[in-house]
Amino acid sequence: MEIYINAERAQLDVADLLNFGQLIQKIETDVLGPRGEVLTQIQLNDRDLDEAAELDHQKLPLSRIQKLIIKSTTPTMLVLEALGDAPTILSEMVKVLDEVLGSFEDSQDSKGYQEFVIVTDGLSWFTTIYSRSMAIFQDLILQQDLHQSPFILESQKLSKTIEEILDCQSSKDRTTFLDLLEYEMKPSLEVLSREVVTFREALVSNP
Repeated sequence: MEIYINAERAQLDVADLLNFGQLIQKIETDVLGPRGEVLTQIQLNDRDLDEAAELDHQKLPLSRIQKLIIKSTTPTMLVLEALGDAPTILSEMVKVLDEVLGSFEDSQDSKGYQEFVIVTDGLSWFTTIYSRSMAIFQDLILQQDLHQSPFILESQKLSKTIEEILDCQSSKDRTTFLDLLEYEMKPSLEVLSREVVTFREALVSNP
């Protein structure tokens, strides 16, 4: 069995291990943990595994593993990479939001709600990245007075808008729901897609 971590051949004692799941756990605990890194990608026998596939392979015997390639990075780099992807993802969310509004305008509410699920997935991703950014770069944000940056202020505004939208969905207030999407959420996403670039540059230029 060949094991590579970030393109480097790894020598691990696997004598007491039975399956793929135990091997991954050992790599995370004994190799990545001490480095302060997190696992970002797994390739098993030349096949990339997503989270679902990783779970499906937990009990795979070690004898069936010919080659395992692991990629990892630090939490800091993971957040910076995500912030780098954010302009594209946020812009795509705006496009989907336009489709959502169009469906409701055409009285295709069922279709509109289904399309909105894509937006909520994106919002969940963004909320996670924002929270991690605030936690990892907390000291730098305070030192550079970035807590008053347009990106952070707009993110806080978006968070409140999300809460209001959830309330509207619970109360089935269609009119207010659509107003919030068009006049609050959409402008916030447009601002964030621009301001995240400046925010990330500030983080990178002040290590």
